[in-house]
Amino acid sequence: TATVSSGDRSAVYFANQRSLDRQVAIKLFPPDPGFLSSFETIARKLAGLQHVNIVGLLDSGVVEEMPYVVLEFVPGKSLAHSTKGNAVEFEQAMTLLDGICEGLAHAHSKDTVHGGLAPSDILLNQDAEPKIGNFGRLRSGDAGTKPGHFTAPEVLMNPAAASKRSDVYSVAAIFYELVTGSPHGPDAAPPSSRCTSCRPEVDLIWKQATDPDPSKRMADASVFRTALKQAAAGGKAKTPVPVLAVKPAGNTAGNSGGKARSSGGFDWKLVRNFAIIIALLYGVSLAWENLKLAREKRDKENQQVLAKQEAAKEEALAEAARERARELAKT
Repeated sequence: TATVSSGDRSAVYFANQRSLDRQVAIKLFPPDPGFLSSFETIARKLAGLQHVNIVGLLDSGVVEEMPYVVLEFVPGKSLAHSTKGNAVEFEQAMTLLDGICEGLAHAHSKDTVHGGLAPSDILLNQDAEPKIGNFGRLRSGDAGTKPGHFTAPEVLMNPAAASKRSDVYSVAAIFYELVTGSPHGPDAAPPSSRCTSCRPEVDLIWKQATDPDPSKRMADASVFRTALKQAAAGGKAKTPVPVLAVKPAGNTAGNSGGKARSSGGFDWKLVRNFAIIIALLYGVSLAWENLKLAREKRDKENQQVLAKQEAAKEEALAEAARERARELAKT
């Protein structure tokens, strides 16, 4: 195992699942009775999200009152780490938004919302395909929101107000930063004023999707995606802008949307978490070995039983032959 990222509310570890010989990311949360009461329900719901643009949840559980989830490992960086807030080529931004909206649309079809989507929650694999993480905001102590210009205003005021329209706001804000290289905010200028590829129709879609009133936004990510693609149809960049470079980064800080590990090193809690993860992995490995030994023992016992049955059968035949010989001798 190795630490991928850590923060105040969670720590993410890179590990190899020996039983299936695959790489995974393990996200561990500190003890929190309030969070624990809803953790299992959230985990079960998120396990049902199976989509190429969503980081898969493989397993979950609780160890010493600390919840954990086992996630699909994505060998790449987060969108935030890859762009560093800079603009990307317009067509590439549209390709990224297409994948992000596909993932959100799948979640929305399962009545699941993200509630605080940001570039740090989106991982890019080796092919620069986006995969959304942190669904359900698996964080203890709050509803998973984080201040920033990507979170819808109603969610910042009341996390319980998160809806599909809140996710529309977030993805529109992400689109704005991708094509303009500028942070999104209440006073943000229209995209076309900073992006030579954005036509006025794109400005209208962005404005509607980021309206402070949720009821005025598109109903969900699928509707937003369709409207944005129609508005952007035929738009070509007049001047080249930097193209997003995505390189495989192995176990990087972007995985699973965790905060980057601080330069101050580990505290005792993270050391304890690390020890528990090792114990978990050792326990799985030990259980697997015990299962193999049990199977070998059972096979051996079965072979012994079969051998005894065969010997008894041969003895019975021999005894029958001897009895017949005795009868013949009497005659």
